[in-house]
Amino acid sequence: MTAGRVVVVGGGPAGMMMAYQLASNGIDVTVVERHPDFNREFRGELLQGRVVEHLERAGLMKVLLERDLALPGIERRMFLGTSRPVRVPGPVERGAIVSQPGMLALLDDLCSSHPSYRIEFGTTVLDAVRENGRVVAMRTRRDGMEGSATGDLFIVCNGRNSHLRKTSGLETQQFETTADALWLRFDFSDAPQVLPKALHVQMFGKGLVVVLQPTTGNRLQIAYSEPGDLRELRKNLPELRKRDRLARAAWS
Repeated sequence: MTAGRVVVVGGGPAGMMMAYQLASNGIDVTVVERHPDFNREFRGELLQGRVVEHLERAGLMKVLLERDLALPGIERRMFLGTSRPVRVPGPVERGAIVSQPGMLALLDDLCSSHPSYRIEFGTTVLDAVRENGRVVAMRTRRDGMEGSATGDLFIVCNGRNSHLRKTSGLETQQFETTADALWLRFDFSDAPQVLPKALHVQMFGKGLVVVLQPTTGNRLQIAYSEPGDLRELRKNLPELRKRDRLARAAWS
């Protein structure tokens, strides 16, 4: 029995790693990605130690380091307030900061060496096409023209809230969240030496948490989280600046 064509919806980390596993084993795979390329912003680039081990076994970590796309040996440090350390039982786990666009481009390069692989950038998947209770294609749109991506197996990797779950006949169970988070990004290209060398998790009580994470490209990402819905805070720049001072105080 020969394997049929697999269509992967979403060219993010999950989708591209899946495509690499399939293509490198001789399975026909098409990735459908709505963005025109991989150069976009990702929230968080920290990979835990176990994930780094898998990348090393696959031979990917070595290439990422050679291309200056990874910062190895990153420790996650936890604090109560700004300075009281929290000790977690067990050995210190060290992960790595990995450029998501860089890793995706690397996976695309490796996949492209296999004739069974192709990727369709700038293509939006509209919904699933079903016949006799089975998904047989994905209806797509590219450059204003509708089309379809046919296959024998479809793997949806375009986000936890993908509408394709519903159009594919799948039901999701949602759990109430007790906190929301805002992600902020700062460019430190003019002063890379002041960036933290570890990921800092600052806990201030009553559900207020600030995470400071260095990323590749000499940037700092700050995640601000507290109970409730923070959508209105995005529209209130003065209040956001006021609360951001807490994050900067945590770092200093």
